[in-house]
Amino acid sequence: PEPLQLTILGTYYKPVLVRHTISPFSHGILISPFLHGKTLCISIHIPWVPLTFPLPYFTLSPHHAGKRPSLSDSAFLRIIPNILESPSANISRSTPPLFQFGLDRATAVHNSSVFASFQYDIALALQAHHNTPLGMGSEFRPSTALHPLLCRHPLWPRLRPMLDYGAVVPLRPISAENRQSDLDYHLARGNHMSAKQRKDKLFELLHNDIIHGFCLPLTLDCLQHINNASIAPLGIQEQATIDEFGNRKIKWRMTHDQTFPGPSGLSVNRRTIKEELNPCMFGWVLQRIIMQITSLCLRHPTTPILIGKYDLKAAYRRAHLSPTTATECLTVIDDTLFIALRMTFGGAAFPALWSCHSEVICDLANDILQCPAWDHRSICSPLQHLLPPPDRNYPDAPFAPAFPLAVDIPVNDRGSVEVYLDDLPPVCVDIGDNAERCAAVVPLALHIFGRPMALDEPIPRDELLSVTKALGEGRMSK
Repeated sequence: PEPLQLTILGTYYKPVLVRHTISPFSHGILISPFLHGKTLCISIHIPWVPLTFPLPYFTLSPHHAGKRPSLSDSAFLRIIPNILESPSANISRSTPPLFQFGLDRATAVHNSSVFASFQYDIALALQAHHNTPLGMGSEFRPSTALHPLLCRHPLWPRLRPMLDYGAVVPLRPISAENRQSDLDYHLARGNHMSAKQRKDKLFELLHNDIIHGFCLPLTLDCLQHINNASIAPLGIQEQATIDEFGNRKIKWRMTHDQTFPGPSGLSVNRRTIKEELNPCMFGWVLQRIIMQITSLCLRHPTTPILIGKYDLKAAYRRAHLSPTTATECLTVIDDTLFIALRMTFGGAAFPALWSCHSEVICDLANDILQCPAWDHRSICSPLQHLLPPPDRNYPDAPFAPAFPLAVDIPVNDRGSVEVYLDDLPPVCVDIGDNAERCAAVVPLALHIFGRPMALDEPIPRDELLSVTKALGEGRMSK
């Protein structure tokens, strides 16, 4: 019932957390726990590879808030160029994967043949793809490069394993009999009516996921070979979004209903151990922004206050799933099986797991913003020239008075950034170059955190920052 802490001493020294029946893997080491009667056996495969990372880093204990002294402004700013310019932090994942990504039958047949060569073990298959976009953390810079900058953050001990091994959803066990009855039920029932009635839209959305490598299409017969498999029905949800001109338009989103149960009543979401997840803080973002604006109004009653919004494009789809979680996130359309390789829209654990990413990015942006030595003109995102400058065409309207708050808000006249999952809105009072710094800080934080785009990406990939939404609604304005 308790996770094992296994330490390997040899060419490598690294604590490895073993969960359920297949552990995370890294740097060619594959650890496969299995039961032989009542004995726990652990098979360890360590291929010979040259040591290409600093050994002392792996011997460090997790850092928690307050354990290490804070960095000076100069030391803090020195780390950022090191990350942006270091070859080890700009590793390309340009090796083409063995798998193919398309919706046609031939692609599913090809992928099934490749999958069979790995004994239908998704952990083995993904390990062989660590230098491709299918490798864990491929959307972000290597954790070894980010560690000097983020090791003091209290969420880093949670975030780093997700970057290295993929996100693990803590689940209560389900018996083999109940699992099989649920699989049979979902195969017979199919997807939700919203998906069946808009099958053309479903395929359009699914095609976009597949070509970006977010899910893996296989033939349905592979299902019988996958251990710990769970199927969730798909649905289609209508929502509103905007274009680059700020016009509202309809958008459709594909959802994985991982709450919908089979006969056992034990869907993935119902088995999720929420007590093991990090608390979600994004639900309070609107109140925090209002309080910050009110506090600024009290100190600067006749100075404009600006707010913007930056969107992290396809946020959940940037985070890889661990092999054990990927097999719990299967979907079926007709005779094709799809394994989700990234976080799904419908998993109860994913708001908390993704928040470990987005809150660290937000806090990094705030640290940069509060650093007086940061020059937003010289250290900035390569996309900054595409983004609109602050809008100072203020409306001719009187300033509304602010009333005293019942809580004390820390004085901050440089500006601050909040986060709601994939939205990062900066707020500042228009003094000096505050607005320009706020307009540059979130794009820079995303550039530091995300892996730079390569010229030879083997499958389509987008920048972390949504430039379209920044043009449509992100501009710093009153």
